[in-house]
Amino acid sequence: MAVKTKTIALLDDPRWWDFIERYAYDLGRFAVEVCGMNDIDNKAPTWQQFELFDLIQENGCRVSVSSGHSTGKTRSAGVVALWHLCCYANSIMMFTAPQITQLRNQVWKEITICYNLMMLGDFAWLADYIEIKAESVCMKGYQKTWYILAKTAPKGAPENLAGLHGDWLFIWADEASGVPDANFGVMGGALSDRRNRMVLTSQPTRNNGFFYDTHHRLSKQQGGVWDDLVFNSEESPIADDPFLQEKLIQYGGRDNPEYQIKVLGRFPDRTDIYLNSESQLDPCFSRKVITDNMNYGYLVCVDVGAGEYRDYSAVIVVRVCGYGEYGEDARRMELVDVPLFSNSRDLQFLGGKVLDVFTQYENATVLVDRGGMGVAVCQQLENAGVPVTRVNWGDPCHNNDLRKRFFNQRAQALYVLARAIKEGRVGFLDERYRTQLLQQGSRIPYTFDEKARYKIMDKQSMLKDGIKSPDMWDALSFAFLESAYYTLSEEGRNRVQSHQSADKANIRAKLKAALSP
Repeated sequence: MAVKTKTIALLDDPRWWDFIERYAYDLGRFAVEVCGMNDIDNKAPTWQQFELFDLIQENGCRVSVSSGHSTGKTRSAGVVALWHLCCYANSIMMFTAPQITQLRNQVWKEITICYNLMMLGDFAWLADYIEIKAESVCMKGYQKTWYILAKTAPKGAPENLAGLHGDWLFIWADEASGVPDANFGVMGGALSDRRNRMVLTSQPTRNNGFFYDTHHRLSKQQGGVWDDLVFNSEESPIADDPFLQEKLIQYGGRDNPEYQIKVLGRFPDRTDIYLNSESQLDPCFSRKVITDNMNYGYLVCVDVGAGEYRDYSAVIVVRVCGYGEYGEDARRMELVDVPLFSNSRDLQFLGGKVLDVFTQYENATVLVDRGGMGVAVCQQLENAGVPVTRVNWGDPCHNNDLRKRFFNQRAQALYVLARAIKEGRVGFLDERYRTQLLQQGSRIPYTFDEKARYKIMDKQSMLKDGIKSPDMWDALSFAFLESAYYTLSEEGRNRVQSHQSADKANIRAKLKAALSP
């Protein structure tokens, strides 16, 4: 009969005491020797990570990191979590973020990677004591007293984060710029022991709140207790030149607030709260941006209003070419007609007007906001045989890269329209509604959410701020939705064919001349 061996608790393992003597106050060494962050495959800690490790290893640290892309902060979180668990008996570490999925998908992934590297090295014996679960990591035999956990608080319920205390308590708030300030009050109240630690990491999405304050009035430079670090992607060995060049083009330059947040790791220099100003819009009037030799098509964009005094229905006809947000294939748009701008509740009349416009423009694509009463208009047009692209205004973007940059399709369309205006790719050939276009287009307030995504102020909040519903501008922005496909118009096809024929004739003439004796 096999003899059952008794499991040794970690505190009874003599190897652990030697381990903590070596690593408890040398986090950088732990990262290299235990978690496999070495020069092999260029995975050694960067100077930014070493700077963070040096601050964290001090008892009672308060560290706030404002970071851009690709600086290694998430890998650092995985390393620090295992270091704290392995080096401090009966320690508790809590990760929090605005959304629990952020922790599951990223932080826990990095903890698991570091754990697997431990298993492959000289410290596999220590890894055997660790148990990783979906939202917690613990030392076997000490599940209730020695662990790492993930915990969030619903908005308005910061007390859900209360209840943690201990000599070796560590709180790490990820995407801290989006964590409600009330939550920090509760978490800070738990850090009653001089050895307790707290770290905040985030992209700097807003110029207010607790995270912002840790880099300003609460920082050590201004007499506070927080060490504030800025991880600039341009200075990170992890972010290579092609990546940085791509982001420079994608975000529209170093002065763009998105570039400042996501690359420079800097709180944005925002002097405006709106996507465009009147001075940027004014040059659009009477400006042609689509030449006769371009392949273009027509879009009929329909925003269905509620029929109230402040909520109009708008039918906009534009011609467009190109599909990109930027670059050679960047979308161009010309406003050619506004067949309807009315607060009438007559949906039959609205549908009839759209049908009439559809028959006037060859191969036109019809886009209709399906929200509210828009569903009825979509059904009416589809029953009449008109193919309709239903605009799901509040839905997330389809493209994964766009989902990372924009809160929803509304934010994506309005931002891309704003960028096109700044880059001279928008023209208003129909000037009848000049006043409305100037007023609406210059009052689209935007912010960044906790994930540093563009977010447009909702219409109820706009109304409270005295901003009327931008119905015409909304319809105009449909032309820049990722789903706004177009078919080459008949006149455009004829012109393209004519130019192609002319080009072929010129080539034949040149060849004939060259071959002539």
